[in-house]
Amino acid sequence: MRGDGRRLELSVSNVPIAVDDQAAGTYIMFRDITTEKRAKEQIYHLAYHDELTGLPNRRMFDRLLAQKIDSAKAQQTGFAIMVLDIDRFKLINDSLGHTYGDQLLKDVCGRIQRCMDGFEATLARMGGDEFTLLFDGHRIEQMQELAERIVAALGLPYRLKDNDFYVTASIGIALYPDHGTDAVQLLKNADMAMYEVKNRGKNGFRFFSSELNSQLQSRVEIEADLRKALERKELSLHYQPQIRTEDDAMIGVEALVRWMHPVKGVVSPGQFIPIAEETGMIYEIGTWVLREACRQMKEWHDAGGPLIPVSVNLSSQQFHQPHLTTYIRQILEETRLEPRYLELEITESMMMNPSITIEILNELTEIGVRISLDDFGTGYSSLSYLKQLPIHKVKIDRSFIRDITFNNKDKAIVATIISMAQNLNMEVIAEGIETKDQLDILTANDCRKIQGYYYSRPLAAGDVERDFFLPQRGTTAKPVFRKDT
Repeated sequence: MRGDGRRLELSVSNVPIAVDDQAAGTYIMFRDITTEKRAKEQIYHLAYHDELTGLPNRRMFDRLLAQKIDSAKAQQTGFAIMVLDIDRFKLINDSLGHTYGDQLLKDVCGRIQRCMDGFEATLARMGGDEFTLLFDGHRIEQMQELAERIVAALGLPYRLKDNDFYVTASIGIALYPDHGTDAVQLLKNADMAMYEVKNRGKNGFRFFSSELNSQLQSRVEIEADLRKALERKELSLHYQPQIRTEDDAMIGVEALVRWMHPVKGVVSPGQFIPIAEETGMIYEIGTWVLREACRQMKEWHDAGGPLIPVSVNLSSQQFHQPHLTTYIRQILEETRLEPRYLELEITESMMMNPSITIEILNELTEIGVRISLDDFGTGYSSLSYLKQLPIHKVKIDRSFIRDITFNNKDKAIVATIISMAQNLNMEVIAEGIETKDQLDILTANDCRKIQGYYYSRPLAAGDVERDFFLPQRGTTAKPVFRKDT
């Protein structure tokens, strides 16, 4: 100890002294190694701890996990791994800068640690905005309580740069030995559960399950097969007629993609479209759909079919690509379809940035393409700028139609949408009509354009020709739905 009470770390060496071959004493040499030892300890600490938060890092967590597995195996006990990812962290980090991003991570770390009070758990930072918890014990209700605490705590506002910012957490949980008996499998399964939380809207937690594993395995298989579907010509288009109720005339068709898998049979768009969007394949598929729909409609026009438009859903990736108007114009020129016969359907969620949306839609309108707002009422449209958009048609979402015969709120919403669209000089069409009662309510509210199974399911091109076009070829008559078909 120094005189001032501080501790010194010393290296001590003893050197014997001999005189005339007789031991005469010992030199004792002291060297102050306090700074050197502390530097080594710091290096060791940094090798196993995160520099920003002071938490155990990935290397330390792997060591702790291996020890926990050995201990649980010997004692035949269980434990849990929680993988936690911060939702929307990248947005805040990129917009405010890394200094505030680091502060947010420190705050997140502090909140998680406070939530862990009363639980036997070890928190580690794996890198970026990903954390893991090693939970001692196997009681499901305790794990749920801890996960709920963390989700609730992290969802409270963070004060950064004199403003409140919000993030949420997605947590996946895997149990030993139920969900794996080695570190790789446990972490993989906890990751699977965490990403499923993200896919379902984030801000929550989920336990891994065999059903989830089967679903994810199916997604992997679908993704691999989908990449080959275009070149193998497994995709096709079906067309759902849009009907005018006064005379049952077909006034347009919506092009809908279908996938005939060589082994699985028909794969629902609800299965493969989200995967295509997640993997980026939606752009390639969307381009094929757009080109094929335009080609087919031009072929029908040239063969004497009715001069009606084809509606094509535009994905968010297509809508926000650079030079969208040039891309659309090239497809129209290639297929020789007049722009007025193409109707692009966009969703409300694509209009989060009004200034950019208005510019894109104005460009499309200038070349003669019509714009339809799909699934209206389910997204984020603001009436303050909706009136500024060059929207030609509003589609009432089927979720409002389904219960319209007995749900007065849905009935009121539909009536309001119809009135609003008419006052804004927009056409309005209702989709998802399946019964005569639904149709009667819509016509009573002056909605005269209908799409749904009551009139026709989506049809292959040949079936559209058979049921609608062939009776009118060589005449000027409108295509009429034949109720006897």
